[in-house]
Amino acid sequence: MRHFPQYRACKGWNSQVVFIGIRRAFRVRGRNKVFLTCIEESVAHGIQRALAIEKHEIEYRPCNAPVDDFLDADIVFAGGDGKQYLALLRGIRQAKPALPFVVVTRLPETSDWLDALEAGATDYCSAPLELRQISWLMETVFHQLRRTTA
Repeated sequence: MRHFPQYRACKGWNSQVVFIGIRRAFRVRGRNKVFLTCIEESVAHGIQRALAIEKHEIEYRPCNAPVDDFLDADIVFAGGDGKQYLALLRGIRQAKPALPFVVVTRLPETSDWLDALEAGATDYCSAPLELRQISWLMETVFHQLRRTTA
């Protein structure tokens, strides 16, 4: 395996070796508050392990939590069926339009993907997610956020 000083090798939860950038900071400010809701336990565990590498603060919210419980997050990862996350997404978009919202699902459907993006989702991903995917998502989302707030 070649050695790249700006990356470190990490063994993923699925035993694949992936590379995670360690010199590129993508935090908006310090540790980001990441909220997970309605995501299957195994998928949530994988997301949590990936985000723990960068020392993000991770909190779980129940599927039926009110929109106000999500407004102090820096990013929201949501799953479940389309009705669950779409209702939450629409509520968040009304209350805090710039809050990044990523939909994670095990069974991606084209119609659900389109509905989520039209409702204002930042991204739509199918599980399982690899460490580098989550790292890329966080970097991209916060880069876009910095551009829009600057």
